[in-house]
Amino acid sequence: MVHLPVRPMIGTIWSAPAAETRHAYVYDVNNCGNIDCPELGPGHTIYLPVRIPGGMISLGDVHACMGDGEITGIAMETAADVHLRSDLVKASGSQYLGCLQIESDRTIGSVGCHFGRPLGENVKAAFRDLVLRLHRFHGFSVVDAYELLGQVAEVRVHQTLDHWNAVLVKLDKRYLG
Repeated sequence: MVHLPVRPMIGTIWSAPAAETRHAYVYDVNNCGNIDCPELGPGHTIYLPVRIPGGMISLGDVHACMGDGEITGIAMETAADVHLRSDLVKASGSQYLGCLQIESDRTIGSVGCHFGRPLGENVKAAFRDLVLRLHRFHGFSVVDAYELLGQVAEVRVHQTLDHWNAVLVKLDKRYLG
């Protein structure tokens, strides 16, 4: 018998798009969606863009455990009572640049989730976004930000199935100085 750790996570979190859509399960950088990111669990914050008054956040697809890549297309599904706090951060006070942001007490990260794009493109998008965040908000030159991430960044592939390719590039906050 194999015992698996319980690491609860939200697979799908979504802010309503500006225009009506039928594909809420599809993700994108404008609204998020089904990114199946193991980092979306207790103690983490996600920054989502708000496209309509009230934001209309929805969530679901909660897992008790899921490995990186979700290579089987499923995870350990579970029922859940989710407690979350929602705050509105005005654009002027935000570090949102174009990719979704996930943060914990220990790390900052950018999510590459351009639906239908190859995994490599989403990795590059997340790295570019994090480089710009380090440059604009943490005092790094662009070159120094690239150099730092090239040495200590962590890349976590959430999904890699057909056209479902989502990835988190994160950095330990101790490197922010």
